[in-house]
Amino acid sequence: HAVSDRMLAGIDERLGHPAVDPHGDAIPRPDGTVERAPFVLLGDADPGHEARVLRVSDADPMLLRAITACGIDVGTEVVLLRDSRIEVAGSPVDLPDGAADAVWLTA
Repeated sequence: HAVSDRMLAGIDERLGHPAVDPHGDAIPRPDGTVERAPFVLLGDADPGHEARVLRVSDADPMLLRAITACGIDVGTEVVLLRDSRIEVAGSPVDLPDGAADAVWLTA
């Protein structure tokens, strides 16, 4: 879509200048730079790792729905218990297959 810089600036302002989209993908700044927080994939995190979800992949819509159904979204606080099992809001949650490579956590 072709839109003017002025229109983009207005949209950005109305949205509160978000740094990421709803799935956690970085939104470039007006100068084109992108700020990325240090992260670790859920599957690479060690048991006991306490983190906040930074990004959830939207490449597979069915997997995204399954992850969301587990109560996991950008900003959710989690604790890794063991492979494919985390704690969300004090309750253990079994993750769907593929989630380990589709969820990015704070490092």
